Amino acid sequence: MTDNPHNREAESKEAGFFRELLQASLAAHRNNQFDRAESGYRKILARYPDHAATRDLYGTLLYQTNRLGAAAANLERAVGLDPGQAPAWNHLGAVRLAQGRPGDALDAFRKATGADPQNPEAWLNRSRLAGMCSDYADAVLAAREAADRLPDHPATLARLGAALLAAGRFEEAIAPLEAASVRAPYDVEPYLHLAICLKQTAEGQRSQAALRKAILLAPERAALYPHLSGEPAGNHSSVDLISWSRRAVCLAPRDSGLWAALAAACEARKLDAPAVTAAKRSLLLIPDGQAAHHCLALPLFRLERFAEAAKASRYALLLYPDIAELYFVAAACAFVFGDPEAGWRYYEARAGSRIDSARVGLPPAWNGKSVPDHLLVAAEQGVGDEYIFLSRLGCLRGRAREITVECDPRNRRLFERSFPDFRFIDRQLKGREGGAAYFDYGTAVAEHRFDNAILAGSLLAWFVHDTRLAGPVSYLVPDADDVEAWRRYFRARTSLPLIGLCWRGGTTSVARDRLYCDAITMVEGLGPQRGYYVNLVYSLRDGELEQARNRLGCDIHDPTGIDQKNELDRLAAMLSALDAVVSVDTAVCPLAAAVGTPTLRLGRGLLYLSDGHDAVLGSCYPLAPRAEPFDMRVCLERAAQKLREILTSPS
Repeated sequence: MTDNPHNREAESKEAGFFRELLQASLAAHRNNQFDRAESGYRKILARYPDHAATRDLYGTLLYQTNRLGAAAANLERAVGLDPGQAPAWNHLGAVRLAQGRPGDALDAFRKATGADPQNPEAWLNRSRLAGMCSDYADAVLAAREAADRLPDHPATLARLGAALLAAGRFEEAIAPLEAASVRAPYDVEPYLHLAICLKQTAEGQRSQAALRKAILLAPERAALYPHLSGEPAGNHSSVDLISWSRRAVCLAPRDSGLWAALAAACEARKLDAPAVTAAKRSLLLIPDGQAAHHCLALPLFRLERFAEAAKASRYALLLYPDIAELYFVAAACAFVFGDPEAGWRYYEARAGSRIDSARVGLPPAWNGKSVPDHLLVAAEQGVGDEYIFLSRLGCLRGRAREITVECDPRNRRLFERSFPDFRFIDRQLKGREGGAAYFDYGTAVAEHRFDNAILAGSLLAWFVHDTRLAGPVSYLVPDADDVEAWRRYFRARTSLPLIGLCWRGGTTSVARDRLYCDAITMVEGLGPQRGYYVNLVYSLRDGELEQARNRLGCDIHDPTGIDQKNELDRLAAMLSALDAVVSVDTAVCPLAAAVGTPTLRLGRGLLYLSDGHDAVLGSCYPLAPRAEPFDMRVCLERAAQKLREILTSPS
């Protein structure tokens, strides 16, 4: 075939025409003139169907106009014609993602970065999608590649920080996120991610500062508000988290998570009624929301709406059986309604809740059937709970060859005297910088060779068989010499009956304060003075006893020479020397009953187990029925009547 100059000229003109058409179509495409661009691409492809670049452009246009199937077909043909064409792979990844094919999309983005490693856009797309697919290692790798190519670009820095955050590498994420926020100071996302990372690294003050910047930039972004903290940071006052959360739900009233955040903020402050309302609103929107379920049952229980609390806790546990704190609500409600079998079943599922700190190296749980060589009774909760839980410690005699009991060091002398055939060790608590304390049994296990363990609270579940019966009248043995010394101390001051009064514990909160009162209210409620009042509140406020004396003409003696918070063995001896104790729900109440002093409990029975008597400690007299709304004044009226009976009965 001869070379015809006329053919060459015609081909050259045709090629020029299509080059110009391609340029014009591309310009129209860039200006969003999609109809004009599509017409040009079609003409080119009709003449050159295997032109890979045009296939890429046409497929991209089809994607932009929401024709995903046709877009995917054209882009797949483009990469088939030229597998090294990185833009086509990048565009194909976007189309596959829009089609709901994230795995195929990620494969396309990886081929794009392989075809052109210098393309930061492809690396960014790969990083974002890898993170969505939970491939955090690849997300970080791709983001770092993008940042290496555009080290000063805020988008690459922000993506690297977000990828490191998703991978849990909080400290590494801080630097790129800070750099991104400097280079793009009006972009909200880097501030939010930075706030989360700083919070995770215990930089609370800096975290809140970053978050507030984000809120100033975008106050309408409701998703920012749940990250606000109500805790004070350094010398700065705490955020009014409830107000911010209420603002958030106004911005997005159909966001279940924001209602749950409001419920959590209210629950943390023990504002129970608004917590219940917010939790219910959240659950109306998403019925299986975990946070809302957690924040519903507890406030309902504190509001004494026991039937609702029982239903809420049991339903939540069906959905989230790992929220151990809810087992306590379910257990207490079962006890309130007289179902101890169900109550103990829920109660025994408590391990791992807030009431049980993290434990490292705890020996295997004892099943009660074998005879361990060395059994550890592991401590739970506070000093007052030890008096309750260890009331059944004697039931373990003969069940193991050797028994060691973990307890608060302030209680150790008292327990060692009361149980001389048991060994006692101090609580194995360790500190944790920036976190809660935890139990570490490694050293104790190595020294004592424990082979099994039982949580102290389980002694009640195992050995309180019939809640219709009162518990032991006493089981703790105070030092006899100390008891006699206290009797001499009081005889030198009065011949009247000795009545201990405890109207408040050392720790106060909205929830606790509902069950407390003050000295004036207590003395007024008990009526005419029948004995010599003794103060059992170790955290007295300035002028508290003087106010009661000035208003009521009644002295409440504050014992000298004793630290009632820390000298618990001496406190037990002093309580044993008294004729009666009237106490709210504090450690004083079970300690007084445990040494055998008649103790009028201004509240319900221990663990809500019984009415009219106490199934745990027989010298404790609960004055509020389980299912009856708590009323301090009614309890004090009942205490006055019971006190008359105690003081007038033959000893």
